[in-house]
Amino acid sequence: MKQFNEIVPGIFTSGNVMQVRQDFALSDIPGTGSGSPNLEVNQAADQEGQENPNIRETDEYLIRLFRVLSAITIYGKGYPIDYSKKDVLSNAAHLFERTLLKNHWRSIEEWVGLVKKPVFNSASNPPGVDAEFWLDKVIDKEHIVRGVKTGAINRCSAGLMFEWSKSHPDMKDRTFFDSLGEDIDGHEVRIVVEKILEVFEVSLVFYGADHTAIAHTAGDEKANTALSQQIEKEKNTQEVITMKEKLIALIRMVKDSSITSRSLSTDVDVESGVKALVEAFNALADEKATVDQEVARLKPFEAFHSDQVAALRQECNRLLGVVNLGKEVPAIQKDMVDNADFAALEKYRKDFQDQADEKFPMKCPKCNTKMERRSSVEQKPPDPEPQRKQTGYGEINYM
Repeated sequence: MKQFNEIVPGIFTSGNVMQVRQDFALSDIPGTGSGSPNLEVNQAADQEGQENPNIRETDEYLIRLFRVLSAITIYGKGYPIDYSKKDVLSNAAHLFERTLLKNHWRSIEEWVGLVKKPVFNSASNPPGVDAEFWLDKVIDKEHIVRGVKTGAINRCSAGLMFEWSKSHPDMKDRTFFDSLGEDIDGHEVRIVVEKILEVFEVSLVFYGADHTAIAHTAGDEKANTALSQQIEKEKNTQEVITMKEKLIALIRMVKDSSITSRSLSTDVDVESGVKALVEAFNALADEKATVDQEVARLKPFEAFHSDQVAALRQECNRLLGVVNLGKEVPAIQKDMVDNADFAALEKYRKDFQDQADEKFPMKCPKCNTKMERRSSVEQKPPDPEPQRKQTGYGEINYM
């Protein structure tokens, strides 16, 4: 069995972190047994003349859908690494959006394109991360784009770092590493990936450690469905962003500097702005409730006020008839009385009464002294308790 420092093409740390590159020599490929995943559809070559929905082109890019990494146990350099633990790949799918290299040559001159729209495809067998490979046609001097398009180049591999645990946790480290790949207590001794921490790059290779990491073919409808779902997810995300922009625009319309002065550049800013609006709205709602209560309290006086206005208007019209006795009341005066409110009618009544008194003074028949007039319009609202009616001088109807 290989020693500890020979079996890992990377580093272990005391925190159980491993850095690996999922590729190996053909001589290291284990035989496929009954436990191997069903990959007949994925490994089938594109039929000649059959349109492949997983390949498309633009002026500058060839775009093809690949399986990047599957939720299986992968054998590289003779040691097994298990990626099948629940949520390990689904939680890390976004990390695979990286630069596309060739043969794991980590040099800035060796890039051939981009890895875009990684998505965890749970519908495929085996499940795993699918992604679009965008190969740059402008810089394709080594015919790599042609190779990917025809299927001559159809495999990939990823360089990544992850946290791991032992499949047999009670084993001592030396025994564990010496026993990797062996069947002990009914289970294979293997490295179990707990969490993918980083994906450094994805490369096109001749043959990768994950024998399922290949280009999707025309018949792989499940892969195309997974990508469609990812595109729909991105569309929904864009709709959320658009809604956020609309929300910010609405907040900016508020005539309150304490709200509009916020930066609104982050989700926290927008949330605080919305909270401020909610607080302001609730304060207005409380004020409205108070006003509504006051309106309800004054509602019984509405009819009384209307009666007072009607009586006061009638009195003004009567006094106009007295002032203009023997001739038609001018239309402008009629309109003035008809459109006046309570305060104006009170003023008009006093003016018209003064004019009537001057034109027709009222004197006591006994002492010939001038008598005061009292309006026939009661202006004091009725008391809740009935009172005795007060008596006074009677009024003289000049008409």
